[in-house]
Amino acid sequence: MSFLSSYTNRLQDGRVALAAAGTASLLYLISNARLRSNYPKILKAPAKVHDQPYPADIFPNGSDLNTPYGTIRYYEFGPEDGKKLLFVHGISTPSPAWSLIAPYLIKAGYRILCFDLFGRGYSDSPQVTHDTALFVSQITLLLAHLPHWDKFDLCGLSFGGPIASHFAHYYPLRVDRLILLCPAGGTPNADLRPAVKLIRSHLLPNFILRRLLRFVPLLPTPPKGSLAWWQAEYHPGYKFSFTSSLQDGPIFNSHEVHRAVVRDFGSKLRVIWGGKDNVVPMSTAKYFGQIDLAVIPESGHHIVLTHPEATAQHMLDFLGAGNSK
Repeated sequence: MSFLSSYTNRLQDGRVALAAAGTASLLYLISNARLRSNYPKILKAPAKVHDQPYPADIFPNGSDLNTPYGTIRYYEFGPEDGKKLLFVHGISTPSPAWSLIAPYLIKAGYRILCFDLFGRGYSDSPQVTHDTALFVSQITLLLAHLPHWDKFDLCGLSFGGPIASHFAHYYPLRVDRLILLCPAGGTPNADLRPAVKLIRSHLLPNFILRRLLRFVPLLPTPPKGSLAWWQAEYHPGYKFSFTSSLQDGPIFNSHEVHRAVVRDFGSKLRVIWGGKDNVVPMSTAKYFGQIDLAVIPESGHHIVLTHPEATAQHMLDFLGAGNSK
């Protein structure tokens, strides 16, 4: 009986130990999950290819920077001793947007840095709110990795315009001159169309908005083979990043910051617009205040692709040669 009693006690002790171990493991998993929840879920960018519309070697020196928000794809190229020029692209056009205009600026002596915004191109998509803070932080993360980019000229295209303005507003000592190409962000929330107000209201969660945009043509459908089409097809996080940028990004209601940088930068700021832009109409320039405005009369919104030489010439008329530091 003593043996049986001893065996029973050991069995009970084992069960207690097993239960304790199980409880400890469960608590560990719960606590670890809570710890992991402090980091955003990240949808990885597509595997790199060498085909159109986005060959990964479209520019020299392509690299990937690991950050807490996922990887950032960036390119640094042009004369090493040239004046530095940082590009910020639009809401659906990653780094290849600069492929036609870059040669003119490199020839003029500029050292170029461009990158893919989160959720675009070959940059990952963190599942967080895609607001001004995220995109300004993305630039600061990139610059922290490239300390030799201490001061530079800054150029923002479309959605990249208000991102560039916000960066210049918060870090004016880093920016020498500022160029905005067909910049979004001027229209205040009060002046938005009802459909856009609904998007910005958050009455529709992101996942519902993503499904709605498949059936309701609130935005133009990208043609097959285009950069926007490629991202929608192959980037797992593109649709989330795109819709979150519509809902929370500086694409609208950035007029106060635009006006502030126009005031603070003065003659060191130029805006270049397509005279036939029907995506971000030139009439929204009224929200910016008094600006140095250069117009390409026959161009629409995508001036860097349809009129790269004229756009580059307006930029260089303002910036001067890139080798004159």
